[in-house]
Amino acid sequence: MEDILWLDDIREGDAPAVGGKGLHLSELKGAGFNVPNGFVVTTDVYEKTTSSLSKNIETILNKLDIQKTDELERAAVKIQALIMTAHIPEESERRILDACKSLTGSVAVRSSGIAEDTQAASFAGQMDTFLDVQENSLLGAVKKCMASLFTARAIYYRAQKNIGYRETRIAIVVQNMVSAAKAGVAFSANPVTRNAKEIVVEAAKGMGESVVAGKVIPDNYVIDKETGTVKESRVAPFRTLSNRELGEIISAVKKIENYYGSPQDVEWAIDNEGRLFILQARSITTLFVKPKPTWKKIISREYGVQYTELSIKCLSDVNKDIVPAPFSEQAYIPDGNNEACYTSESAWNSFVSALKEKYFTNPKNYDEFEESFIHTGQDYVNAAKKISQTKLNEKSGNELKVLYSEYSRKNIVYGSYIWMQFLINTFYAESAKEIITRKFGKDNPKLFDYIEIALKPVRKAASVQLAEMAAKWNVISTEEKESVYENFKWIPCMDIHNLPWAREEFFSHVGEFVKSGKKESVTYEAFLKDMNAMQGEKRVFDIAKRLSYLKDLKDDFRRQGILYGQVMFQEIARRMGMRLEDISYLTEDEIMRFLESGECPAKQLVEERKKGFAIFFGSDGRITCKSGKDVEPALNELGIMVAEKFSEEIRGMPASPGVAKGKVAIVKGVYNLSGVGNGDILVAVTTHPDYVPAMQRAAAIVTDEGGITSHAAIVARELGLPCIVGTVHATKSLKNGDRVEVDAFTGVVRKIKK
Repeated sequence: MEDILWLDDIREGDAPAVGGKGLHLSELKGAGFNVPNGFVVTTDVYEKTTSSLSKNIETILNKLDIQKTDELERAAVKIQALIMTAHIPEESERRILDACKSLTGSVAVRSSGIAEDTQAASFAGQMDTFLDVQENSLLGAVKKCMASLFTARAIYYRAQKNIGYRETRIAIVVQNMVSAAKAGVAFSANPVTRNAKEIVVEAAKGMGESVVAGKVIPDNYVIDKETGTVKESRVAPFRTLSNRELGEIISAVKKIENYYGSPQDVEWAIDNEGRLFILQARSITTLFVKPKPTWKKIISREYGVQYTELSIKCLSDVNKDIVPAPFSEQAYIPDGNNEACYTSESAWNSFVSALKEKYFTNPKNYDEFEESFIHTGQDYVNAAKKISQTKLNEKSGNELKVLYSEYSRKNIVYGSYIWMQFLINTFYAESAKEIITRKFGKDNPKLFDYIEIALKPVRKAASVQLAEMAAKWNVISTEEKESVYENFKWIPCMDIHNLPWAREEFFSHVGEFVKSGKKESVTYEAFLKDMNAMQGEKRVFDIAKRLSYLKDLKDDFRRQGILYGQVMFQEIARRMGMRLEDISYLTEDEIMRFLESGECPAKQLVEERKKGFAIFFGSDGRITCKSGKDVEPALNELGIMVAEKFSEEIRGMPASPGVAKGKVAIVKGVYNLSGVGNGDILVAVTTHPDYVPAMQRAAAIVTDEGGITSHAAIVARELGLPCIVGTVHATKSLKNGDRVEVDAFTGVVRKIKK
């Protein structure tokens, strides 16, 4: 990252380096508004200046009770004093002073925080500005701006907005000083009445800081935005603005609002020659106080931070060219030993509706989706494989950062297809089931057989191929066995820390991968004949079968990508002095920061996150991860209530017929599988291929999630086991050792009283 970026050279992607104010000034200057010339001292300079103080600052903040005013003030003074004693690197000092020589006269030095000037948080007045600064005082003013990141008011504000220390950075804007004859602020919507049809202008003689700081009583105008007429005014006997000047300000403010597409708070100044300058523009945050979303629980999985961050990004604007109705109101929060995904119910419903409209209501679009799905998955695997074949130990931190960024980008793009396939598969599977049930009747004894054959994949993904090879293990050659191992050793790689099978492990357990030899009671051709299916119905069945293949294939791509990606993560873990499992609990920003500067997250933080974490998009649009004592305040801020009460009745969807009685064995992850004994009732949130050996020992299967095409349903039908899916709360309502009856004809799980 560069130390200095001129306003004319800043691009949208530079926001993390220049902060909200720096980015907005650059945008306004580029759009033709009269913004004083200047440059930004980037966040990289702040980080280099304060890197040696990070642990001390974080320790002070962690011990702080922000509700105790005296304690807050003392902490602020202490941190600011630490920063003022720090030294800006000599090379950075030289670049700052050289850049200043390109400006004329004195300069204005303004703070530009990374989380500021968003629609959720403006940080107005939280950090300091220094005016009329001479060159010999510039470096001191820059450090004072850095220190102002930790004024008592700024520390308190960030705590209220749930913005942690590690998300806190600052850039500094240095501009030509405007010799203002008059200045002030203007709002493109009335901030008091929230009337979007009114403009409010305040003006005073001299610099506008006196208006912002409340040191003078300014002239005040309320203007009709459409006509430009003054509706109300309160002015001194000698008014500050002429009609021409007021009209020019109104025109500029309307253009700035149109440029950003939202109401703006604009600081302006008019110099002695009558020229209007725009000094700052930011969203009027008080107009954007949105009601907290109604949260909807979607899935619960045994994921680390890396994978949950990927999942959150997949459906956001990062993939807006792929995902219909993208959204960022998504969070993962602790759920037993898992992480539960919650989304805004309205945002999720909009996403599902848009997806359904595009790929189900208009099935002609499906072929293109399938082609893109396979291409994107293979592209992800190929990119990961290429990285794994690189001499990573010879790469510099920055070179490794580039490879990590490439891997992450490919993974996020492919992840969006995993989400979409998950839902599109549900659309078509449910439609196929409804068609078959309507045609044959829900009590038809062949109903499940018809559903099974209608949804059987058109091709064989890795799990099926492995089962077939395992079935003839005793008759294939040694060379073929080695080939089978090499081709399928990646199947356990669900997350970064899930290692591939060792050769001896694979060979000793290969018999467990054999699937039952259940014979089909009807062929697909006979099924279609019995159905007397119409053309539209055949199209539904055709797509449903293809989606069943993609459902398995998605894990093939994902797990192979993780297998190859592990080579890179092993190298990063080695450099960090951590285990592979540890870095699966780090955010992308934390890994990138380490590769850039060598700053390694505390191992204590990793251990805390292993016990449970909350990860979500923060108010600044960046990913936020909270753990330990910070989880509950974060959930309160998000408005997610996790207290759940369930009825005694456990009811779900029959997915494989039959009745079984047994002892409950709850599985919340692969680490619980050994607890499933012969004849037990396996109860899980969901299942995946790693569960199959335990599923073969079970008498029945019950899951919180899933439908008739879920992994649990398909495997249960193959094994001839009773199965109920979609119970929502079986894992919470039941306890290990409970005796139950699973009635997979009616979809009810009953506790057996002792």
